[in-house]
Amino acid sequence: MSIPSVVETMLQSVKDEAKAQGRDITDNLEAAREYAAIRMANLARAIGEPGYLEAVKAVRNAILLRLGINATNSADAIDTRLQGILQGALIMGSRALLGA
Repeated sequence: MSIPSVVETMLQSVKDEAKAQGRDITDNLEAAREYAAIRMANLARAIGEPGYLEAVKAVRNAILLRLGINATNSADAIDTRLQGILQGALIMGSRALLGA
């Protein structure tokens, strides 16, 4: 898998969930796409390293902020669902890039 395809799949999942919640994040997708592509490569190299999950959470929060979604610990249940979707996608995507 390539980084662009992994990022596109990940962002499509987030976009679909946001749409189901009645949100439109289309205007912010390009900034999130560029950032996610850079960070996804870094995450793939960090698999198995101490602090990997914390790095995933930091990237997740930064992407959510670029999309205009609450990424704090006080996020409501809807934002928490988006956090979970994105975090899972980051983990699966970085592993796919590594071939793990």
